[in-house]
Amino acid sequence: MNLLIIGDDPKFIGGVTNYTRPLAQKLAASGVNVHYLFNSSRNQKYDFGPMRIEEFDQDGVKYHWLMNGRGMVYNYDDLGLDSGTWFDELFTKLVSDHNIDVIHINEIFGFSSNLIHIAKSRGIKVAVTVHEYWWLCPHRVMVDHDRKVCEGPTDMKKCVHCVSQRAQGYKPAVKRFQYRLRNAFPSVYTPIVSKIKGMKKNYYKLVELNTSETSNIIATDKSLERQLENRFSALIGALNACDRVICVSSDVKNILTRFGVKRSVCTVDHIGSEIAERDWELRTDWKPRERLSFGFIGGITYYKGVHLIVQAYMLLPENLKARATIDIYGGGDQGYVQSMKNLLERGAKIDMENIRFHGRYTPDQLPAIGESIDVSILPSMCADTAPQTIFESFSSGLPIIAPDIGGFSDFIKHDVNGLIFNYGNPQSLADAMAKLIEHPELVSAMCTQIEPSKAMSAHVQDMKNVYQEMSAA
Repeated sequence: MNLLIIGDDPKFIGGVTNYTRPLAQKLAASGVNVHYLFNSSRNQKYDFGPMRIEEFDQDGVKYHWLMNGRGMVYNYDDLGLDSGTWFDELFTKLVSDHNIDVIHINEIFGFSSNLIHIAKSRGIKVAVTVHEYWWLCPHRVMVDHDRKVCEGPTDMKKCVHCVSQRAQGYKPAVKRFQYRLRNAFPSVYTPIVSKIKGMKKNYYKLVELNTSETSNIIATDKSLERQLENRFSALIGALNACDRVICVSSDVKNILTRFGVKRSVCTVDHIGSEIAERDWELRTDWKPRERLSFGFIGGITYYKGVHLIVQAYMLLPENLKARATIDIYGGGDQGYVQSMKNLLERGAKIDMENIRFHGRYTPDQLPAIGESIDVSILPSMCADTAPQTIFESFSSGLPIIAPDIGGFSDFIKHDVNGLIFNYGNPQSLADAMAKLIEHPELVSAMCTQIEPSKAMSAHVQDMKNVYQEMSAA
């Protein structure tokens, strides 16, 4: 079987790539002829050459890198790129030259959904695993411009407001040209940009931590509204042309089918995790520490809701604050981090002392991080589908506190292996934290109810079965 996986830059650490990279490697090790297609939209490696595909081999996988593609991670200023024909010729040559039998799409930003129709016209079987909502939302996370969870494209006028606020007023080609300049002339470009940034006291933007209470604004740009309608129609049509749409949680399936994806092509399949490959033992010997350690592990962005942990801790009574610490691991938006630190500076001294930001970590540090904390908090502000941090936490034997949104409830059972709180509500999160601080025996009981996450090796066999079933149909 000649398999083509479409994903993000394999060198990127985090998110969906932490799934697609080991999936490709283990499939190759199992005897599948694996090809992996990615583009420059994430790594921003553009040059002044033509649009082309470069190839290299690594870990048994043949990688195909689309250089100078027209699509970007976000195409607010040219939505037609998400479903256009600009990549058709190169993609047709790729699948023809390598006799591709099955395509498994995981990340498609920076490409065009039209590649699905190209593949189907050539008799190639296509599966899409939906890890995020790019298919419904140009912003990918279904959070509106006022940072409220969006129910989806129910009203394109609402989407017009959201997209128009994020648009930069120039085509993606301008951004690509900027990247080309930076990559071609780093000795000139970098000092100039650094000097410009240095002229500002803080060149990162501080983040307002509370969701806006303003109502959704209905915009009336008819041209943009038509573009959004065309994008939505094209992408739902592309999903319906697939042989299989794999939903990483029940919530993903419910949302996709509500917006027109055929139930007959949708299946729910929880993905495997590389960290679950390590030797796993039930955490039966957990003992309360002097202070209960709550931890966050992951990318630090507003959508991940880290500020809710800070706000919740600050709402705790002083006697409970003295019995708990907060350890935040991960890199991300520096303006957002500074906004949280500014909030802490206005609070009590104990808040500053007991909430620690540790910065970036590497995957090999996860076991030690897991040992250092007692309870994982994943306070997402968006409908996270099935974040890898769930599997990382459970594989470390950590109970999880998470919101009643997205795919969390597929994995976290309230009062069994964790706690569920009301989305976006710091008081509800504070109540959950207080419950465990006051009753640490609950943490011990939850530790014994954690089941091992699906290992990548087991998931690889599941996916091979899926590919074979599609091929036989």
